[in-house]
Amino acid sequence: MEVLLYYLLVSGATLALGALLGRWLFLPLTWHKATRAYYLIILLSAWIVPLVGIVIPYIDWTEFFAPNQETMALPLFPLELSSAVAEKVSPLWWQLLLPILLCCIWAVGFLIRVIRIVSALLQLLRLRRHCTTQILADGSPIEILPHGHSAFSAFGRIYLPPSEETAEWLAMYAHERQHARDKHYIDILLAELSLALAWWNPGMWLLRQDLNLNLEHIADQAVLAQKIERKKYQYILLQCATENPITPLYNAYNKSHYLKERIKMMNRKTSPRHAIQRLWLALPMALLALLGGNYLLARPMAERILLSQTVADEDPIYETCDQLPEFPGGNDKLITWMMQELKYPKEAEESSIQGRVLVRFIVEKDGSISQPKILQSADPLLDAEALRIVRKMPKWTPGKNKGKSVRVSFVLPVQFALQAPQTTPQSLYVVDGKVLTDGNSIDPNNIAEMRIDKSQRKVTVNGTTHDLDALGLQSVIYITTK
Repeated sequence: MEVLLYYLLVSGATLALGALLGRWLFLPLTWHKATRAYYLIILLSAWIVPLVGIVIPYIDWTEFFAPNQETMALPLFPLELSSAVAEKVSPLWWQLLLPILLCCIWAVGFLIRVIRIVSALLQLLRLRRHCTTQILADGSPIEILPHGHSAFSAFGRIYLPPSEETAEWLAMYAHERQHARDKHYIDILLAELSLALAWWNPGMWLLRQDLNLNLEHIADQAVLAQKIERKKYQYILLQCATENPITPLYNAYNKSHYLKERIKMMNRKTSPRHAIQRLWLALPMALLALLGGNYLLARPMAERILLSQTVADEDPIYETCDQLPEFPGGNDKLITWMMQELKYPKEAEESSIQGRVLVRFIVEKDGSISQPKILQSADPLLDAEALRIVRKMPKWTPGKNKGKSVRVSFVLPVQFALQAPQTTPQSLYVVDGKVLTDGNSIDPNNIAEMRIDKSQRKVTVNGTTHDLDALGLQSVIYITTK
């Protein structure tokens, strides 16, 4: 369901942007066939290109936007490790109920639009039974409608009212013949199917309206090209405006709500040739749809494929087990490794942004890390760095339950804190058996092992006893250098 909502979101954004640009840049042009190509590119890009993004390997955008610094992340690195997931961080209604509700609302609207399309097709079949096929002098077949119906074309076939070959009748025929020759029914059917999928999107309604209007411009242009007097043809259109309308699924000759725009377009001067270059704007929009599909669909799809392969009863995800997974070398090594690898985001440091980030991940049966996810956010910059470091972790020693390797869920809370300059240290640093008064002078890249001990209140080093309470210190940090 989440993937479906993301897909509709990416497609809907492409349609909305395409409709706005089309109305602003393309609809005023007299190059109607180029405008038609633009609308077809937008419709196909909106629904097909995001799916292509799934095929492309997921691009981790946090790697591009995460700060790249060589400075140590934190003077002090508070780190906790838990084997239980904090369920309160992601409420049930947000994880499950809300997507279900949104999908149900979308499905109801989709069903209504599909019923409307099917109803229009059935209406055409019923009407065709009452039509009489007639072969014109040029060998073209047309369907003669019963009285009370106006001219239209549908699926390449022309439907005309019974009449002699008057100027009005010939204008109708020329108009609908252009619709049939150019297969405009493909555009209309594609727009109606798109509207069924994106009925909730105002941009799609706008795009369908402009697409239909542009098709009428193409047909009008073909009629005027046959040397029919422009004002006379406009008068014919006004006469037909009061006739019975045809359903929106077909190219109707008498769409009265388009008449004003059609007449204005007929009286407009030809647009400059270089204006067709605007068609290139469709390409960056297709690229945005591709990247959006990759960003929002590729990773969730990959995670769901992995989850579907391993959620069987014999391969569940444990929150606790007989032997918990362990970072190579234990928690002390984990602290040392993260102090060396973690980089405090420069923008966050300059803005004094601090906070606690909770990252949930799964230690797989082979010890690899999968499905990292932010459970508690502090700031996008800090979140990106926390995710980056979790994805970079080496393989752990896998957890075991009843002697078998199992998948275990972990939560890693990381506290990002900027430490203000202090005249007195908070910890007693013992480096290679020697006491240092200033821990800031230690090069983090030279640390081989580090252990924090908060239980000792008196420490004896080289025959000298140090009272932590008397010195105002909170802990002892034992460091072994490389």
